[in-house]
Amino acid sequence: MNCLRLLPGSRLILLVLVALSLPGCGFHLRGSVDMPSQMEITFIQGGNPYSVFIIELRQALESRNIELVTTSEDATAVLHVISQRSDRRTLSVDLTGKSLEFLIQYEVEFELRGEGDEVILPVQKVTSERAFVFVKTDVLGAEREANYIRDELERELVTLVMMRLSAIAS
Repeated sequence: MNCLRLLPGSRLILLVLVALSLPGCGFHLRGSVDMPSQMEITFIQGGNPYSVFIIELRQALESRNIELVTTSEDATAVLHVISQRSDRRTLSVDLTGKSLEFLIQYEVEFELRGEGDEVILPVQKVTSERAFVFVKTDVLGAEREANYIRDELERELVTLVMMRLSAIAS
């Protein structure tokens, strides 16, 4: 029973060894990924500036010490959000033809250009989707849930965009 009990000092040593081995296996803390050096000063072109996607994208870039500017002339890179699309499709219906289940999709197309309009990352498309069940007795709640899912999909796409951008720096 007591064979798994560690000596007081050995717990600390074990903890230090585990912490030191994590970077070796590729583990990085969230937000600690490298970004392309060309993105030091970036302008975000296009996209709906009030969408969850653009707001979260700005925050993600700023958290990685990327300076965001208001004009492309001041930037070393332009992150062009070509399109943001949201779609909602019916997945299943009941016997009367009313929707029971929906699929919400969100898609973003973007590219990264450097100084002199040099293509750093060609046009990329990231997509995320989620299904949800429509509750006929709670129409307002179902609509709120659909909006919540759409916002979460936008946040998920920010993560995917940041992963694609960080892959350039590797």
